[in-house]
Amino acid sequence: MGRFESSPKGYILDRGKFEKFLLSRCRAEIKLGEKVVSLEKEDKRWKITTENGVFYSDYVIAADGPLSLVRQKFFPDTGKELGYFSAIEYLVETEEEMDTRIAQFYLDNEFYDQGYGWIFPKGKRVANVGIGGRKIKWNDFEVFLREKVEKRYGKFKLIENRSGTVPSGGFRGKLYRNGLMLTGDAGGLADPIFDGGMTQAMESARIASECILNNEAELYEEKVKVEPFADPQLLEIKEIFFSLDNQVLNHLAQVLNGRSSSYLKSFPGIFKLLSNSVLRKKLKELYKFFSVWKRVKDHLW
Repeated sequence: MGRFESSPKGYILDRGKFEKFLLSRCRAEIKLGEKVVSLEKEDKRWKITTENGVFYSDYVIAADGPLSLVRQKFFPDTGKELGYFSAIEYLVETEEEMDTRIAQFYLDNEFYDQGYGWIFPKGKRVANVGIGGRKIKWNDFEVFLREKVEKRYGKFKLIENRSGTVPSGGFRGKLYRNGLMLTGDAGGLADPIFDGGMTQAMESARIASECILNNEAELYEEKVKVEPFADPQLLEIKEIFFSLDNQVLNHLAQVLNGRSSSYLKSFPGIFKLLSNSVLRKKLKELYKFFSVWKRVKDHLW
């Protein structure tokens, strides 16, 4: 399958080093190993009890991940709206070298259930390798390792398990209540199409902190709603994308190979679409998908 973008806006980074960099820029006191035991309202402030002490705060920014305890206890309706994207991922060492400039995505709407496979290089012979979807199994991951990793990069070794779960389905439900703010995965703010979440986590956290500093915390949810990553049309084009069969995906990739999606609005791109009998049957769906995609793609993942 061809590439959708020749020069996409994105970065492959070392998550551990990136988080240490953010930590070096942080002026707040960070306490590690402070497991939260309870969270409750006491008078007009929030009382946060941990295994090592008690804290009081006017506001709580909940960044406690896809299985957020804050969401479960104080935003139960939001939790009911969310589905989950499960991922089997390992840090893998390979025999042969990889091109560290390229992140590889494997789309197969017949093999995965609303998911895909990936190889994200972390070095010339090290990469995050995984598959994700609603009903993935270990056997599926083994097939991916044999077909996509071993055949191309030789023998491999599984170094570290990095599997996990991401809330899937896009922005739904409440994000603010009485001084509590749900951010990132805790608020179900992951990209509803490909289920990445770093951009949404950082942007929602920025908005939350700015709202607190500007004494307008109650506007947090409203401000998040107007962000491109919270566009309700993302849920519509997700259904479109995962309804496309592999024949359509392959023909589309051949048209887009080495080009950005804007090519489809050029005369040569339109001509190729119209002259392709497979894609011509899906013109309405493809137009809808790429119209929304062009508007929001730099705000996803």
